[in-house]
Amino acid sequence: GAIPGQEEGNAGYVVDNGAGVYAPAPKKVGRVVREWLEAGPEFLAERAAAAKALGKPNAVWDIADEVHYYAHQPRVPQRHGRNRRLRRRTEDTRVA
Repeated sequence: GAIPGQEEGNAGYVVDNGAGVYAPAPKKVGRVVREWLEAGPEFLAERAAAAKALGKPNAVWDIADEVHYYAHQPRVPQRHGRNRRLRRRTEDTRVA
């Protein structure tokens, strides 16, 4: 199966791009492995090429660069006073 949330979309992306199969149960995993092995090396090479094409080996660095960029931007002013309400709630519960 896929981990609920983001991983469900990732599983669909892999399947839609021919790089894998969704096999949520052990019996289906076994069946798919047998079918893929029986299909032969050319079929496996096609699946491997599809998986490699989807890969983003530098994604972690791209994300880190993006986080760094936004962390160094000026703070966005709050229009609705959310922080003020949170601060007030914290101050109200503080022990003197």
